Amino acid sequence: TCCASERVPTHGSIPWIPSSAQAKSFPPAPKKVAAPLPDGDGKDLVMDRCTACHDLVRVEDHSGTKSDWEGVVKYMTSLGLKATPEESARMVAYLAKNFPPPAAK
Repeated sequence: TCCASERVPTHGSIPWIPSSAQAKSFPPAPKKVAAPLPDGDGKDLVMDRCTACHDLVRVEDHSGTKSDWEGVVKYMTSLGLKATPEESARMVAYLAKNFPPPAAK
C-alpha cells in the first residue's frame, strides 16, 4: 500500500511541507535603498512628485532617452501626477540627463 509519507519529501523524519504560516515567517528580502539623486535642475520636482506614489528606486532602475522619459511622465500624469507642463519638462530634462539609456552613458 502507499502511504502519504512515501510521497512527501522529508527533512529527517519530519515531512517538509511548509504551511502558509511557515512560508510567511521567513524574513522578506532586503529592500533596495535608493542612492541620493544627482544634483541638478528638476531634482526637487522628481524627489517631491515621484515619491508621492513610489520610492526613488523605481526612478533609479529606469533609464531612457528624453522621449522615453516624456512617455513615463505623461503616463504618470494619467495616473494622477500633479505637474504643470513646465514642471513636467524640467523633470523630463533632469531624468533624461541623469538616467540615460546605458549606451548613452
